[in-house]
Amino acid sequence: MTEMPTLYLRDVPDSLVERLRRRARRNRRSMSAEAVAILQRAVDDERDDVSLVRRLRQLRYAVPDGEPSDVELIRQGRDELDRRHRR
Repeated sequence: MTEMPTLYLRDVPDSLVERLRRRARRNRRSMSAEAVAILQRAVDDERDDVSLVRRLRQLRYAVPDGEPSDVELIRQGRDELDRRHRR
């Protein structure tokens, strides 16, 4: 098994350390394993966000001519909500 790199964090607030400790205990992990899981999820979410934005951009360009744009659909939805609230 290859040796994993070590990451050191400085100036971590006491309150954050305590919250991490409680979260690790709840998830039955060490603080280190919990921190790695949190970091992994954050990095994966970021990658997922980039993929989602890329996919949405692809879909936007696939809208046939004459169909309302996303901005127009949002406007229509807001207008409809305004009309309902005025009644």
